[in-house]
Amino acid sequence: MAANALFNQHCASCHLNAKASAKAVPLTGRTPPNTEVLGQMSTEAIYAALTTGDMVQQGQSLTTDQKRMIAEFFGGHPLGSTNAGEAAHMTNRCASNPPMAGLTSSPSWNGWGNDLDNSRFQPEKAAGLTADQVPQLRLKWAFGIPFGAETSGQPSVVDGRVFFGEDTGFAYSVNADSGCVYWSYHADAQIRTAALIAAIRREGHAVDAVFYGDKRANVYALDARTGELLWKRNL
Repeated sequence: MAANALFNQHCASCHLNAKASAKAVPLTGRTPPNTEVLGQMSTEAIYAALTTGDMVQQGQSLTTDQKRMIAEFFGGHPLGSTNAGEAAHMTNRCASNPPMAGLTSSPSWNGWGNDLDNSRFQPEKAAGLTADQVPQLRLKWAFGIPFGAETSGQPSVVDGRVFFGEDTGFAYSVNADSGCVYWSYHADAQIRTAALIAAIRREGHAVDAVFYGDKRANVYALDARTGELLWKRNL
């Protein structure tokens, strides 16, 4: 692959010998990120580092096309593809976004294990259907992830909404009945966790929040209805 050859020629002497780290590391200084950390960065971030950022001096010997090739090789997506993942640019936006009725108002699956014991068991009442009805289920809709390659964390379903995160770094909330998209949020790195929805106190008021973790050890709390960032912490 041409991009791999370019990396081996211009970049490998530093980045292949770098110490592994899950923390976001500047692309300069004594501890350059290794290839695993580079793979957690967005195409845009790598390209920016080579053209105007910390690695601009090292990128002087590369053409614009070569910088783009290296950035897309590690970023995993074409340059400029981030916008395609934004809910605002999608054609299947939900016509309205009503208030959430409550975390237990309808059949749900919340979090990876579905309960505090991680039993992954779904009672009939929580599912809203019997075991005998399961073979009768048929595909109702599908949601395509722009430039997505894999999904690691399973979706959670709460109050008629489906919450999930992607390797593109986007978190989504879509309507469970139609598949229309309510909102998207772009995290700093690939989202690997299942979504977890819980009620929290925010400035004296109860807010339904959805929690995610990304591959840079960031944890996010988003407003489950709007996708607005409530807080972010690096672990």
